[in-house]
Amino acid sequence: MKTRRKTNRYQGVTLVKLIAGLAFGLLALLIIAHLLTTSGIQNHRTAGGNDAQQAATIINYRIGNILRQAGSNLLPKGNAWGCGLQAASGSETLLPGTSWPAPFSAIPGHLRVTPIAVWGASTAPSSRDSDILLVLGGSGGTSTVFSATADATDPKFTVENSNGVLPSDYLLMANGKTVGSDCYLFKVSPDFALPHSGEMLESTPQAIPLDTKFMVNGSLTKMSGKTSLFNLGVSPKFYMIGVHPEKKVLSLYDLIQNRNGGTAGSAVTLGENIFLLRVLYGVADPDTGDLTWKSPTAPGWTFNDLQAGTQAANDSLNRIRTLRIALVVRATYPSNNLSPASIPLFSSLGNSLQQKVLLTKEERKYRYQVYETAVPLFGA
Repeated sequence: MKTRRKTNRYQGVTLVKLIAGLAFGLLALLIIAHLLTTSGIQNHRTAGGNDAQQAATIINYRIGNILRQAGSNLLPKGNAWGCGLQAASGSETLLPGTSWPAPFSAIPGHLRVTPIAVWGASTAPSSRDSDILLVLGGSGGTSTVFSATADATDPKFTVENSNGVLPSDYLLMANGKTVGSDCYLFKVSPDFALPHSGEMLESTPQAIPLDTKFMVNGSLTKMSGKTSLFNLGVSPKFYMIGVHPEKKVLSLYDLIQNRNGGTAGSAVTLGENIFLLRVLYGVADPDTGDLTWKSPTAPGWTFNDLQAGTQAANDSLNRIRTLRIALVVRATYPSNNLSPASIPLFSSLGNSLQQKVLLTKEERKYRYQVYETAVPLFGA
């Protein structure tokens, strides 16, 4: 009888099977990596779109708050409108300015008091220039104009009643007799205090002491007799607002570098991913009050026209009731699909007011959203 000898056979992995397994695993890894990359890109695009929408909401809110204070505490009477602004801080002359940081370098250094004025950019389809807003106003809703006499020896202002004036308030002194003359910015001494007995006001002092650190040399001797004095509050808004064309951010510059506003020394960012800013004036008809839209590049409504310091310029300023703002926001990340070749602005208005911005091939890789809003101005 033959016996069968047992043998141990080990089934080995062939080279072909090994290569096939590695190829399958590599393919699976590639598919997973592609899915993760695609998902990440989509998440980035979604987040970028959400960020753009959120940025536009925040920026419109901030701009609206600033514009609604345009002209606050500055009444047309007293010849504040159109006066040439002069201001200093310590040994530094703030106004007139010698130069402004980007994107405000085109704005003249000598500025006049206008509640609002828009430096109109070129509206050619290939232009990437944004309009620039000049906004001047106080920090409150009061509209008191004091009749004051300056005393250069003390230094101080003498008024009939200083009620409403607080320590460190800003005061604007204007020549009440002449339209377009120079005006000067002062600051109330931080030591100024109303006399109290317990919780009761004893009397209202007639002398308002001034902080000599915020005084243009010789300003108290420029005007003799009574002048117009405007109380602008502790934190007036003397701002320029515009889009930096390279950084794609909305920038704000404080002309008087009020440190309470945190904008001393340079422009600050109000929002990112901003591609363009364009503005129209809402102007009331002097007879009917009907509102029409005017471009800041139209004759009679340019920056220089409104900053002329004349009665005619002041009359035009008094007719501006609202601003229509077109804000173009760009997505944070590029997209696979090209955007349309142009961006329409103010498309609901007449042909003469509509604008079209042509995009380059590189710019079309991004998504854009236009947000238009109308902001009523102070006193409108």
